[in-house]
Amino acid sequence: GLSEIEISGAGARDAKRPRLGDGKDDADDAAGRARATYEELGSIMLSRRTIEIWLDAEPRDLQRALLHAIVRTSQRLQSGKVYFTVGIVMDIKTTQPYRVGKKVTTVALSVKTAQGKKLVRIDALSNDSFTRKEYDEFKVNVTSRGVREKSKKLGELAQRNSHLFSDEEQRRMAEAAEQLQEKLERERAEARRREEEQRERQRERAEVRDRQAQKHAQSQGQWWKQYAQSATGSERERIKWTARLRRFESIAASSAEEGE
Repeated sequence: GLSEIEISGAGARDAKRPRLGDGKDDADDAAGRARATYEELGSIMLSRRTIEIWLDAEPRDLQRALLHAIVRTSQRLQSGKVYFTVGIVMDIKTTQPYRVGKKVTTVALSVKTAQGKKLVRIDALSNDSFTRKEYDEFKVNVTSRGVREKSKKLGELAQRNSHLFSDEEQRRMAEAAEQLQEKLERERAEARRREEEQRERQRERAEVRDRQAQKHAQSQGQWWKQYAQSATGSERERIKWTARLRRFESIAASSAEEGE
């Protein structure tokens, strides 16, 4: 089954205790707890080339950038065939020094994939985006809201470390953040529209029930007239007030049913 993780870029102390979905609805974002889409998940993926750049950042910023980022890892089968899988970085580890590109590092990543957790080196990561098939196979339900939090954190970290990135890389990250913000605004507008439609339907149903109750009460309240023709004055008054009492009881019963 799916395990739900609401990711954040808070820091290393959260690595072993990912923040789980708390079940509370977000009034401004009805879809916030839904599983992140293919596009959303791609917006917080870090390629091998990008992580190589982050290696020059301060250790604390490097850790924050890597934690809960999405990566595409490779694995070689016994047959020699290489396949790729999507993973989310759950912790930062230290390993024996190794070379990645032009740099030497000791950073290794504890990554959660559909097959479980595994320790991977940066040189085992892909530079290419994951495929739709790989996304479908990624059975970790990272939430849409969690992706937005991580994307915001990555943007803040990238601005603080802008000297590490080329103009082209900064432009690409800014475009990704802008597209994610536009999607958030569309989701909020759609959620407000659905809520308003639901309220309108509820008002219409309440009006129909009120009209039906009034019509029923009016029809019930006229029965006394056929007996009042032959009755004396005091009897007519008694019949009339009895009819009114029944009508009020009918209206009260109808209101009680609506309250339930």
